[in-house]
Amino acid sequence: MKILYTNFHTSPGIGGHTSYISRLITGLNPDHDIAVAVPAQSALYRIANATEGVRTYAQEYPSKLQQLPAAAAHLRDILRKGHFDVVHVNGTADHRLVMLAMLGLRRKPAIIFTKHNDHATNSIGSHLRARFGTDHCIAVCDFVADRLAGGPYNRSGVTTIHNGIDTDYFSILNSGDVRTLRQAILGPMSDSRILLGSNAGTTEYKGWIDMVRALSQLDPRQIDRLHIAVAGPRPPQDLLDEVQQLNMNRHISFVGDLEDVRQFIGAIDVGFVLSYRVETISFACQK
Repeated sequence: MKILYTNFHTSPGIGGHTSYISRLITGLNPDHDIAVAVPAQSALYRIANATEGVRTYAQEYPSKLQQLPAAAAHLRDILRKGHFDVVHVNGTADHRLVMLAMLGLRRKPAIIFTKHNDHATNSIGSHLRARFGTDHCIAVCDFVADRLAGGPYNRSGVTTIHNGIDTDYFSILNSGDVRTLRQAILGPMSDSRILLGSNAGTTEYKGWIDMVRALSQLDPRQIDRLHIAVAGPRPPQDLLDEVQQLNMNRHISFVGDLEDVRQFIGAIDVGFVLSYRVETISFACQK
């Protein structure tokens, strides 16, 4: 089977969509002809491009109306030349562009849509995509399946395929030299403080600032026994300003985007995920 995976994310950091699609590519690549059409600057493009046997296309998924025709024409050319059996879309932006790109195609592949988030599906756009651009829908957990029940995607059918994590791969036994990372975060006190860590990301809705706020309410002697480490890109400036206002700068470390989170997971004593919207089944939480 010839499968094309699409995704609109542009970040060079590895997020949930990247983890999801990259694992599908790895699992299906030995038995199927796999291609990926994603933004060239994205982590998924980099990973797919390094995977032997996977064809990788640089494809943008713009939101501005005036940019859609050129992007759709580029994707249509990929579809026409690729002769794909299935296009697997993973978000509104790529789903919409795939629909536009298929206009005028004689041979149209099936469109499979995976819903990862908790966004409502009662918009006009959702009804159009469900009616004209979805042959089947995948829910990543029972919660998402319940959100889809009775909505426009019912006509295409919904299958729940639960997100999963290779717990052996992410175990402490595969973490490597975690002592060096603890010392880099905590300094010489690395063995005496409790390290609270989150690799869920640094955007506002990830909720890591709530952990900072909670610790700031503790007695100073208790705070000194704890430290927070957060993996992800540079946080929004307003949250960094709040950390400073709470006088918590010396109690938190931002370790940046991580290509491999195993050492980080091995280094922390307690993991936390405090996301309060969008998330449905967090990879960070499962790890």
